[in-house]
Amino acid sequence: MTKSINCCLCKKRCQLNNRRRCFSGVLKTFLTEKLQRCVQDTDRLCASCTAKLYKQVKNCNKTIRSRSIETNNSWEKNVEHILGACAANVFTSPKSIRLEIKSAPKTHRYCIVCKKEGNTRHRLVTITSEARTQSFIEKGIFINQKSRCCKIHMESRFFKIQALDVLQSSKQHEYFSRTDITGLLNDLRTIMKMTSSRLNFDIPALMTEENYNDLTGLSKEQFCDLLGYMSAVRSSGVRSVRTCLGVFLTKLRVGLSNKILGTVFGLKTSQVQRIIHAARRTLIGTFVHIH
Repeated sequence: MTKSINCCLCKKRCQLNNRRRCFSGVLKTFLTEKLQRCVQDTDRLCASCTAKLYKQVKNCNKTIRSRSIETNNSWEKNVEHILGACAANVFTSPKSIRLEIKSAPKTHRYCIVCKKEGNTRHRLVTITSEARTQSFIEKGIFINQKSRCCKIHMESRFFKIQALDVLQSSKQHEYFSRTDITGLLNDLRTIMKMTSSRLNFDIPALMTEENYNDLTGLSKEQFCDLLGYMSAVRSSGVRSVRTCLGVFLTKLRVGLSNKILGTVFGLKTSQVQRIIHAARRTLIGTFVHIH
């Protein structure tokens, strides 16, 4: 009777004509990094995992050739670093953890919100990680990263309130991998940091029409129209274009000092000064010049 041999990566049983040896060289380096142990002579790969590894090695070689290396020692260190980073992303853990969490349809063929099919005239967009996390927080519905929706349902990388109201789950449970759970926790942490301040223009669903009117003197629609004149301003790790415009209009509306505005929006006084200067200069050159 033929001995049962499993793939050392995906743990699936390998048929006799579907087994591959773990060769030495770069492939072995990738495999060692992924398994977090030395590769044994008895280890075998299935054809599918072997093809994935070779594809990753090919992409990694292009990355190595594109970098300029000064010395042989630094070259070896860079190769090891790049191989390790690439190998870490070759595979994700299997989806073996069942959780009683509602989930939306996993499809890129039609919109998961309004169920309208995508085509060349009606293109669908990939749902951002921010919108997927928003759905999980607000509705308790998990959305797969490959799912898509109509562009009209999105606003600044987040779902519109109306889209969340319509969104429905298709299953009462979902299978997760360790990678999925880790990514979901990291996304939750990012959103919680963003929403730690009540005044946050980056998440349109967080602020009502009344909030926009009280702070800026404009409606949400007027704010978005004025945002179109801010194309010259670049987003940074400190603030986005929406925050830049929101801080500037709040300054004009309520007349608070830069120090108080910094406290309200979680910014330093010097950052508030630069934000106001950038917004003022941009609007003078675009909006004021035209109107």
